Amino acid sequence: MQAKLIFLILLFWGMWCSSIYAQSLSSLKRENKQTMKELKVKYGLSSIKIEMGDNGFWYYLVSQKKGNQKCYGVISKNGNFIFECEYEDIIYINGIYKDGYVNYTFNSMSGGTDEFKLYNHMMLDHFILEKADTHEKLICTCDGKILKSGIQGQITYLGSWLLINTKEIYTRQLDGVLKLIIVNNESKNMRFMTWNGIEIFNDEMFLMIIANKASGNFNNVFAFNNQNRMGAIYLEDLNSIVPIEYSEIRTISGKREFEVKLHPADKFHVYNKTMNEKFIPKNPGEQFYVERKYEDCIKYYATEGVADADSKLYSASALKTIAILKVIQLQNHVQAPSANQLKDYNYNEIKSLLNDAKTILESAMSQDTLRTKVYQENINNCDVYLDLLETYHAQLKENSFGNQLLKSIFAGISEGLKQAAVKSINASSLNIGKNSHSTANDDGRHNSSTSNSTGSSNSSNSGGLSDGVQNRIRQVEKNIANETEYLQHAQKRYNSNPTSAGKREIEAHKRAIEGYRKQIEDLKSGR
Repeated sequence: MQAKLIFLILLFWGMWCSSIYAQSLSSLKRENKQTMKELKVKYGLSSIKIEMGDNGFWYYLVSQKKGNQKCYGVISKNGNFIFECEYEDIIYINGIYKDGYVNYTFNSMSGGTDEFKLYNHMMLDHFILEKADTHEKLICTCDGKILKSGIQGQITYLGSWLLINTKEIYTRQLDGVLKLIIVNNESKNMRFMTWNGIEIFNDEMFLMIIANKASGNFNNVFAFNNQNRMGAIYLEDLNSIVPIEYSEIRTISGKREFEVKLHPADKFHVYNKTMNEKFIPKNPGEQFYVERKYEDCIKYYATEGVADADSKLYSASALKTIAILKVIQLQNHVQAPSANQLKDYNYNEIKSLLNDAKTILESAMSQDTLRTKVYQENINNCDVYLDLLETYHAQLKENSFGNQLLKSIFAGISEGLKQAAVKSINASSLNIGKNSHSTANDDGRHNSSTSNSTGSSNSSNSGGLSDGVQNRIRQVEKNIANETEYLQHAQKRYNSNPTSAGKREIEAHKRAIEGYRKQIEDLKSGR
């Protein structure tokens, strides 16, 4: 009953905020011109203007001078302060009046944009305000009631959701599903909450991954902190929150439930919010693992922790995780090479790490038959990333810019050798002709003349370039056109959302274009 009453109160607030006024903004300004003058004098305002939401709700946005700072406030249409002039910034947010999916457009990691379907809950019209003195941000109703205070950091609006301290938001394909990737701003961890301030993940994330809504799945969210823990939620169900306490989480097909593992030695089990599970490391090896000090973890279990019952599981998990991070780096580079540099990549090393992890797990499984399922789950995970390694390594060899550049260079060298051979043959012919001419050999003179004539003809049609070189130049020109198009997309993305990664992407495309142009010059000069 109490929950219904609260909902009705919120609904009436929404109806009050959402009243549709027939007047246009211009007519409101005309009709309230005198009132605005009176309010300006009454309250000693520096400025006053009428603001109107998309739904017709309107108010006076006013300011007062306080010292050297201009501070803003809000006055209702009745002439009373809703918010005093204490704020650096005031934003009115239009409501969302029913639950459901909404299509949004986001920049893609690989260029261009993607449509993304995101679930929103009903949201009332409200204000977000930033205090002028402390920069604290508040979420307030249209009549001035504070719903959430104490928010520090940049707010990003995502429908009925709020993200605090994000750096980048972009889409990419992962596991065959379009995902929304949300990264923190490096100096602070992210927070994730509902529009009215209900905390979902509080001050602990550096990464969030949201699955696009498609047939047979939901908007599942995975959140990661820097202590090797992850949490989850389905946006469709606020009761589905899994706290950031788990080593691994996976979805259950067709259900809004998650399976979780608390630590590498645990087995997957369906999450229940009554569990109240929390992982507490029992030795230095587990602490190293939590702190992502994987090499220290491996050393511990190879020496003083070798007799621990979970030593092989943690050693294998550490090896596997080192490899997985490298596979993810490879995957990122292949999907968007300009935005993701590939550093210290070693295919054989990664493959060896995953195979070593499998060997350790298989050995442990033969000795510990009570936990066969746990070992097999980890072995299967190794196999997944071995397959991904093979897939992306093949794509790297075939499609990476560096490989294409090498192909171009080798093609140029090949053509250069052919040109050198032709020049050598022509020079030999000329020498033969000269020698024959000195001995008055008519055939020799004729051969020499034919060779020179053929050379003149080629020079007049193609600047002395062979067909192979001309074809190669045309291919490189196509590469320049493609890179120019990618550059334009990157510049558009950067203009709408300036980030350091976006700037690096622009510079990478410019360097690629410059490299291709130099390549054409080399081909034309025969170098």
